Amino acid sequence: MKKKDSLKINQNKDGSYTAEWDKQDPEWSWMNNLTSKEVQTIIEKAIQFDK
Repeated sequence: MKKKDSLKINQNKDGSYTAEWDKQDPEWSWMNNLTSKEVQTIIEKAIQFDK
């Protein structure tokens, strides 16, 4: 059985995004030491790539 993905990306009312993840999740633990700006940049690039 596949484990539920702990990464959650939410778009705020002002158009900005927030990211949350389980710090113990091996799939996303590489993000634990990123700054907010780095996470924001990753999200923005992923959205641009998806368009």
